[in-house]
Amino acid sequence: MTKTKPFIFSLLAYSLLTSVTSAVAIVTPLSKEFKDLPSIINWASSYVLPVATLALIGIIIYAGFIKLTSMGNPEKEKQSMQTLTSGVVGFALILSASLIIGILGAMFGIRLLNIT
Repeated sequence: MTKTKPFIFSLLAYSLLTSVTSAVAIVTPLSKEFKDLPSIINWASSYVLPVATLALIGIIIYAGFIKLTSMGNPEKEKQSMQTLTSGVVGFALILSASLIIGILGAMFGIRLLNIT
């Protein structure tokens, strides 16, 4: 009996929250663009690629600095290569994120991002 109480409570809380949150719109004096959560996500997603590009440039500079100041230390050279690899892989994931979201949206028949 005690194990079913948390399950029933969480099921009740989930049903109440989904009914409440589906009807709530965000009221903001900023702009009419920010009328709900998907519009805020679409607005923020337009800034992800420029910020990621700047971050990649910073990571490349940082990895180069580590490589130049390693003075032949193999551990420092390995650290610089790992930093560079991590930055490039992260940037590739960010680049492919909109493609993955587009494919998933096409598979399920929904429009996830409003990219114009």
